[in-house]
Amino acid sequence: MSAFFVCKNGQNVSWDSVCDGRRQCSDGSDERNCYCQGDVYACLQGNNVSCRIACTTYGRVTCLTYRNNLACEQYIRERSSTFSF
Repeated sequence: MSAFFVCKNGQNVSWDSVCDGRRQCSDGSDERNCYCQGDVYACLQGNNVSCRIACTTYGRVTCLTYRNNLACEQYIRERSSTFSF
């Protein structure tokens, strides 16, 4: 596994920069696909994480080389708006 995330434009950034809410890649590819799709978050390395378990237990999605808080913020916000009256 690479020590760096390779942006779509070839630029290298730290994995800590991926899905942190700030664009470090000039093309923004470090901030793409940072949200849960239903109950699943697809990590950039190819593994899937259950948002329901990760967000309610840890408050973040943890992939092989990075952590993603944005996915849980979105997941919890969507779930809480579902129960609003």
